[in-house]
Amino acid sequence: MNINKILKQAQKLQEEAKKIQEQLASLTFEGESGGSKVKATVNGEGVLVKIAIDPSLLETKDGEMIEDLIVVAVQAAQEKAKEASQAQFQKLGGGLGIPGMF
Repeated sequence: MNINKILKQAQKLQEEAKKIQEQLASLTFEGESGGSKVKATVNGEGVLVKIAIDPSLLETKDGEMIEDLIVVAVQAAQEKAKEASQAQFQKLGGGLGIPGMF
């Protein structure tokens, strides 16, 4: 392989990676806990953008339980965002034919 071909592939890889990041940033992922009484929404970068708590849960006045449910819902949403990101980058790496890439 000559150096020009390698540089062109690297540039193409960078452009594709940037497109993937932009696409992922525009997506949202939802995680739930407590039988869907707590729902967390994160963007494709895993940043929390919304939290919804069923009003009936607030009536319990069990702050510690509510906190735990929020954490679980946020983690579930972030895991979905992470899995989507990994899947997209694996596709990118797979197209290069480089074993172990992404």
